[in-house]
Amino acid sequence: MTRKVSVLTISVLIVGGILFYLAGSGNLFGPSDKTQVGATAEEMFAAILQGDEAVLQAVLHKDFVFDAMDMLVGRREFISNIVSGDLWAKVADERELEMTGTSAAMITPFEANAVIYDEFFQFSGTMRVDFVKEEAGWLVRTIRVMPVL
Repeated sequence: MTRKVSVLTISVLIVGGILFYLAGSGNLFGPSDKTQVGATAEEMFAAILQGDEAVLQAVLHKDFVFDAMDMLVGRREFISNIVSGDLWAKVADERELEMTGTSAAMITPFEANAVIYDEFFQFSGTMRVDFVKEEAGWLVRTIRVMPVL
């Protein structure tokens, strides 16, 4: 084997190994769906803590529903409650994520404060956040809270 052929063969093996690694890690063609869902969740949780209407408008699905013990709230009212400070939530770092095709669900413990009919409540429990994948990316379709009473 000539030196040129040896160098070419080694170069091809190195480049092939790098491409194989990147394809397996999900970094070759952009972030994986799991990474994208996690990023969308982080954006939403930060927006809820900061009352950021623009981010909530961007990450919440047009048919978004917030379900708190069968009290259903639509997208517009949910955003209004967050921005006005009537609803605040903080989630734990421990989260479970399940993905199937174009839908995903994240379950996490939470703590929340809410003003309901002019009364202030503090509660904690489990939150389930459902995501749906659309052309624009992953969006939050529903948030369902199950408080521990």
